[in-house]
Amino acid sequence: MLEYLLVSLHPDWTTGQRLSANYAVLLANLLPYYTKHNPKRYDWLMRMLVSGIDNTSMSEERKLEFKNLLIEK
Repeated sequence: MLEYLLVSLHPDWTTGQRLSANYAVLLANLLPYYTKHNPKRYDWLMRMLVSGIDNTSMSEERKLEFKNLLIEK
């Protein structure tokens, strides 16, 4: 149930907008498991985490750093 990552947590609270990027860091370790055992779930999780990053107020450069963390896993 990570669909809430598809939208900003609190549009007028800058810190709240960045919280969803934390999930990318916390859940990135699941990606290798899903790559091997459940590719469909991998696609779903990757989409959720990337959306969470995209919905933050961080700079594009910082978003790219977070996305690269996902790719490295």
